[in-house]
Amino acid sequence: MSEVFLITERLLLREFTEADIDLIFRLDSNPKVMEFLRPPTTTMEEANATYQKILNTRKKDIRFGNWVGISKSDNQPIGWFCLKDLDNTTTIEVGFRLLPEFWGNGYATEGAKALIKYGFELCQLPLIAGVTKPENIRSKNALQKCGLKFLRNDYIYETQVHYFEISVTDYKATQ
Repeated sequence: MSEVFLITERLLLREFTEADIDLIFRLDSNPKVMEFLRPPTTTMEEANATYQKILNTRKKDIRFGNWVGISKSDNQPIGWFCLKDLDNTTTIEVGFRLLPEFWGNGYATEGAKALIKYGFELCQLPLIAGVTKPENIRSKNALQKCGLKFLRNDYIYETQVHYFEISVTDYKATQ
């Protein structure tokens, strides 16, 4: 297994490896997972391109990127979590993409909260954003459970989104 990055009560977040291309394909080819994102991936070549993009994000700034989420109870991958540039801006966003069998168990919130803590306490970020399609109620709920507040409708990643944000001041007020 590759290097563990963060540990939560139920999750390990670890670096991606080439062996995770299958996980990327499972996530990105699933119509339920991709419902609010983009058309599902149809080839392993597309999954490999996503993997390369993930690696390139880590090369840009080693503090940020995507990490595989592993269930501590059975050592199975559940999806991925990210803390990275928001659509080529200097704003850092938190995000997640989970396999449907793991939805509704609080994993998105748990992993995102760990990355928010990391972002504020170790990376000294002034704020962290999150975006989701307006109709994606599950993701909006997870972001709000992490303390992010809805600020506006926006156009990011070439689509209409709800933009959420948490400042370091608001984060510290909840600790």
